[in-house]
Amino acid sequence: MQKRGIKVRMANTADTVEALVSYLKSLLGQRFKTKKLPKSKLSGLPVYLARAYVPYEIVLFGRRLIALVKVSDVTESPRRVAREIAHFHRHLKRDVFVVLERIESWNRQRLIKLGIPFAVPGYQLYLPMLLLDLRERFPRRSFTDKGQLSWAGQVLLLRHLLFDDVSERSLSSLAERLDYSAMTMSKVASELSACELATTSKAGRSKVVRFPLSNIELWQRALPRLRSPVFKRLYVRGDNSSLCRAGVEALSLRSSLQPDDIPTCAVRKALFPKLTNLIEVYDEFEAELFVELWHYNPKCLTNSTIVDELSLYLALSNDPDERVQIALEQMMESLQWSKA
Repeated sequence: MQKRGIKVRMANTADTVEALVSYLKSLLGQRFKTKKLPKSKLSGLPVYLARAYVPYEIVLFGRRLIALVKVSDVTESPRRVAREIAHFHRHLKRDVFVVLERIESWNRQRLIKLGIPFAVPGYQLYLPMLLLDLRERFPRRSFTDKGQLSWAGQVLLLRHLLFDDVSERSLSSLAERLDYSAMTMSKVASELSACELATTSKAGRSKVVRFPLSNIELWQRALPRLRSPVFKRLYVRGDNSSLCRAGVEALSLRSSLQPDDIPTCAVRKALFPKLTNLIEVYDEFEAELFVELWHYNPKCLTNSTIVDELSLYLALSNDPDERVQIALEQMMESLQWSKA
């Protein structure tokens, strides 16, 4: 085994702000300047809010507003977004609006119904405090973005990188281990082969997957096609002993980072409704833990009570907190790949 380091990718909210400024100029015929708020202005805010958004000051029609650029593409409920915006409004004593890269039509209508100010550069500007509601076209989005691996494909690839127990095994045995159907595993094998991440061949009557690249090369080639496993985050009360620790708490166990006051756990989103010992609450002050609903089962990629390092990296790689980025780098540098 050999220790190898991976360079951590930093979030780039500047691109989103640039797109916002360009969009406003095309809509309103004026030039706009933005200024990123210093971290000192965020002192006193809950830590999770400071990580979830990067605030920029912008002047529109003589009024100083705060544009909250959302860092992650994780879908949050409109009511939760409303609570988060209210936090910033009270703390900064300014009108605020959230900037999203994209939004589903049904969610857009709920934001408008709740009176939540938002902008989607290139598509819509809704600022009720300025009496602006400029609607344009919204593209229909497919369930899987072009170029990204399916969730089952991501799980299989991460399983290989973490345990090196995928190559030469029949697809039916992999399907049973990872809790997918044999048909899904067959599609995944074809998908990985088409992306030039793996090869497939016959071994007797079974079809098997092989990974010709070293783990370092495979990770670097696959990284642009991988996504955060987090679908949604919830405030929850109850016993979390059956769940994998995730988020900053998990990162603190794999680095020198200090944990948050409230622990974070992860569970496959389809399993959460079956957990009768956990109750969702709608106020962070009532929460005993945060629960991340994942697109796949975190337990299939770990032999411990902590989510695996690679999924954790994908979940936190866009976190704007420099301490989190340093801790991610520490974790990835200490990772022992199963194959050099």
